[in-house]
Amino acid sequence: MPWHRDFHTTVYTEFSFQEIILLSPNLRKIIHPYGNDLEGQILTYPLEEIVAEKIRALLQFSIKLHERGWGRSRVRDYYDIWRIVTDSQKVLDWPKIPDLIQSKCIHKHVVYNGIDDIFQEKLMINVDNEWEKWLSAVVNDLPQKKK
Repeated sequence: MPWHRDFHTTVYTEFSFQEIILLSPNLRKIIHPYGNDLEGQILTYPLEEIVAEKIRALLQFSIKLHERGWGRSRVRDYYDIWRIVTDSQKVLDWPKIPDLIQSKCIHKHVVYNGIDDIFQEKLMINVDNEWEKWLSAVVNDLPQKKK
């Protein structure tokens, strides 16, 4: 918090030079919950690109699950996609998303046949097993899994 003498937050940043960026970034206002004035803007991925990237990551995770039976959980990607679609469904450019997914999958040599690919049985079992474990500590009002 800005009123603390010492910083109490750790921020991790991950850089990748293997990803492709297909859409121009958006300049967005920085939104923060603090009482002080902070005016600023930052370049961000368009939401359509974020959704496409998360779906591509889920498809790659599916391959790992089928090949070796495990992989680092991607349950947060499901949550993020749900959150973006729930909060921004009216502003998403829906027709762009399938082509973005396809391009990202081709770049990573991943097969994408359609949105049903991210609802494969092994992926859904992983979500069932790890939803609470990976999300409950970082998400307030965590939505309950559908049975």
